[in-house]
This record gives sequence, structure tokens and C-alpha cells, in this order.
Amino acid sequence: MEISWYLQGEPVVDDDLVRITKLGHRISTLSIDAVSAKHAGTYSCVASNAAGNDTKAADLHVQSKHLNHKMRSKAWLFLNLY
Repeated sequence: MEISWYLQGEPVVDDDLVRITKLGHRISTLSIDAVSAKHAGTYSCVASNAAGNDTKAADLHVQSKHLNHKMRSKAWLFLNLY
């Protein structure tokens, strides 16, 4: 099974702040350290195999306009594809 993550329809890039972790063949998590306004938007997860594909989406809203550099926020997205 292939699992892919997208933000506003564009592939999510796994970097120092955004981590995509695959746990086994059917579980993938996306976590964001130090969430900021640039991380806001609609995230979608696409799972596909030989039988087809399924997509689930979730909106991430960042409400704080000013993030204190000493305060680190973290966001996780868990989308159930069952």
C-alpha cells in the first residue's frame, strides 16, 4: 500500500518541522513541530493499492497570530481510511 500526504493539493515535504512517519504497511502519521500560519490549510491523505485508492482530508486552522519562539506547538493529523 502506498500512502501519500498533501497540503492544498501539493505533496507535503518531509523536513525538520514536518515529519511523515510510516508505521507498518497501513499506518502513516504526519506531525508538525512549531506550528505556524504557513502550515494551515487542508491536508489530505491518499492510500492506494492494486484495488484502488481512498482519500481523507482534514483542515488545520492556526489561530495564534504571534507565536512565542519559546513556546513550541505541535500538531498531529490522524485520518482513518477505513
